[in-house]
Amino acid sequence: MTRIYRLMALIALSLGGAISWGSSTGLLNPGAEPQLDQLPKQFGPLQHVTTFDVDSGLLGDLPPDGFTFQDLADADGNIGKLYIAYYKRGRRWSGRPHELTICYRAIGYDQLGGTERTLADGSRVRWTNFTKDGQEIQVVHWLQRPGLQPGHDSAGDYLRRMTSLDGLRQDVASVYLEYPVDASPSQETLLEAAQAVSEALADIWKDPVAKQDS
Repeated sequence: MTRIYRLMALIALSLGGAISWGSSTGLLNPGAEPQLDQLPKQFGPLQHVTTFDVDSGLLGDLPPDGFTFQDLADADGNIGKLYIAYYKRGRRWSGRPHELTICYRAIGYDQLGGTERTLADGSRVRWTNFTKDGQEIQVVHWLQRPGLQPGHDSAGDYLRRMTSLDGLRQDVASVYLEYPVDASPSQETLLEAAQAVSEALADIWKDPVAKQDS
């Protein structure tokens, strides 16, 4: 009987290790890059103005696998930024995508404070203010994964995700909206736009392989 228990333990351990290795490498359920050029030109109350061409070499030694930099305008002409960075999998040891504050500190911003905000669908995003050379900006930021709402990252959330087809996927997108505080839409407008961006990203992420082949 002891041998049977040992064999069962060995099988369980081997199976768990195989699943862990297969999911971390993307073998079991590989990620698929969302085609960011298919994003709409309107995000709720914010309108796309322009998309910038950026050399990936300027984005560090481990740049995203896909990204978009855009300017968005509200009805009053206030211009802000939308940035989406896609990673085939969260790079655990390199820390990518890393905390947003690291990016802003690296370019000379000081953090003034941050708080969590809830979107209309219950998603949670991070609202952070920074300052540099007397200019204050506000940034709405979240991480988005297939089959998981932004900000929903508790153990229960991940367990529920495991029952979906996207459960073992490792790809992730880091998203932020940035506006100067003195020339910005209302907080309600920014949160409504964040909701629209999240929904648009989820939509083009549903079946990106099929979209690429079409």
